[in-house]
Amino acid sequence: MQPSLSGFNEAVRSFQSAQRRNILLLILLSVICLAAMVWVMVDYQSALWTTRAGELIFLVMGLYLFYTKMNQLRKNNREEWLSARDFLDNLMENSKNEAKNRTRVLIFIVLAVAFFLYLYEMLAGSRLKMMAGYGSLTLFLLLVWFVYRPVMMRRQQKKIRNLLTKIDNLKNQADEKN
Repeated sequence: MQPSLSGFNEAVRSFQSAQRRNILLLILLSVICLAAMVWVMVDYQSALWTTRAGELIFLVMGLYLFYTKMNQLRKNNREEWLSARDFLDNLMENSKNEAKNRTRVLIFIVLAVAFFLYLYEMLAGSRLKMMAGYGSLTLFLLLVWFVYRPVMMRRQQKKIRNLLTKIDNLKNQADEKN
């Protein structure tokens, strides 16, 4: 039994819908984080510049996340109007670029520095607290980078590969009919 063209369109639309939901969720979370960071900056009166620097970096990175996700949402909305072939080409190009994305490394490093600066005031009281706190933070960051991030990237790539496989099967079936 051959899948119909409506099945192809449904697969593409559901993929786009899931992408849009994820983007909207990230936008909402970035707004919540920004509001919380502003509240912390106003409410918590830090004594050291390191804490303020960490807060400022978090605030800038939150604004960056909001800006990039809003641009991604606009791009996602434009992609809905593309033809199936253009969408497929665009998806392949984006998935290739995703693997080469070097800005994630920079963002991760900047956020790690922000965490280290932000926690310094709280951990500076004793050497044991500082070693335990920074050791725990380093372990957490290593787990995120080497375990969580690759799992999430594989999951996203699997979704894209499944969609591309469906599309290739439909293309092959259409070619066989012609």
